[in-house]
Amino acid sequence: MNEEQLFMAIGAADDALLRRSESGTVNRKPSKRWVKAGAAAACLALLATAALYLPGSGPDDPNSISPGPAQSVVSQTGASVGSFHLFAVCYAAGLPENAAPPDFALYYNDSIYASRQDGAVFSLVPLDAPPASLPECKLQITHRPGVAPEEAAAQLRTELSASYDTVSDSAQWPLSGGASLHAGNGTDWDAAQLDAWFADDLQGGSFVLVSTYFTEATEGHGLRFADIANTFRVSNAAALDASPLWVASLYETTEAVMDAFFADAPRKAAALLASGASFDTYGRDVRDELSIAGLNYTVDNDETPSTAIVSVAHRLDLEDSMTYLTMELTYQDGSWQVAWAMLEK
Repeated sequence: MNEEQLFMAIGAADDALLRRSESGTVNRKPSKRWVKAGAAAACLALLATAALYLPGSGPDDPNSISPGPAQSVVSQTGASVGSFHLFAVCYAAGLPENAAPPDFALYYNDSIYASRQDGAVFSLVPLDAPPASLPECKLQITHRPGVAPEEAAAQLRTELSASYDTVSDSAQWPLSGGASLHAGNGTDWDAAQLDAWFADDLQGGSFVLVSTYFTEATEGHGLRFADIANTFRVSNAAALDASPLWVASLYETTEAVMDAFFADAPRKAAALLASGASFDTYGRDVRDELSIAGLNYTVDNDETPSTAIVSVAHRLDLEDSMTYLTMELTYQDGSWQVAWAMLEK
């Protein structure tokens, strides 16, 4: 395995690392753009949604859950004025009346990962997979109906203890208050490592996110998987009621501005910029390098908003600390416009 192949295998083959490679000039394959699921137009982030099969069911089971049309909804945290996380929900058939499936959404870069759905398991796997001789790098998400996060964590801890040298609590879980575990088979460069996170499904059960990689990939795929987990959102059944029109408008405007910002193409968002808006980009197209690690929407009033602050946590160089694209938007006559957008550390 040469140096470029090693960088690809560990998930850290960003431009900065490749420039430091001793192998000389690197011919990279044509890059893919970020696209949105179900949409033909390219945009910044892929919003992935998955409707899961319940345990005991499958594609051939007439009672199994199958994906349905997606809608954008909003989940509120905080008081009357707080933080809003927007995501998509897949409705499903075959559920009891008035019951909504516990769905989730997350952001990932499809120039690096491919998504798969196998029955009740949703997975993200690298497009440039490590050799079969190394521990597999992947992020898997499963649903545990009726099993609380703490119980799911205790069960998995017992299972992991039989196959890993060490299993311990972890402080890496990005969702506030969520349980998390780390398991490892030592510190050798190719030793198997595992991170697990447990999220309340808001219906008495839990989602279990498990990432696997090897030691040398800790700051590559391991870090990217943690960033992806940080964007994980569970649909809130109480939020399935019709959302205010400003919510969808804020989401669409933010997405378009993010794409233009990271593409270094202000003209793409010209119609969404207020007069005299400040729009300072990286100075180059960085979309293929992005690792999105969370979006936060804060409005001044959640009934009749006039301004909003949006913060997009992300990384380009995985060896660097988190950077934030922060933008202020104003709401007038049913539409949002950006007053300024800037990068912050």
